Amino acid sequence: MEFPVQFVGPLAAIDESKLSRIAAQWASTEELRLRGGDDVLQMLVDVRRLAVQSRSSSEPMFLRG
Repeated sequence: MEFPVQFVGPLAAIDESKLSRIAAQWASTEELRLRGGDDVLQMLVDVRRLAVQSRSSSEPMFLRG
């Protein structure tokens, strides 16, 4: 599935120092509460890395689940 292009830039632009705080907020949502903060942080780190690669290569970002 191609990740919506309007989200790639903002994801890539997230400052790494803010990832922990964002992950904690996401982990408190009903949808992600059972995953735990560390899993959500790793997911966010990975998705941000893919967004950075996508933006720097001018290629679309794809996610598989």
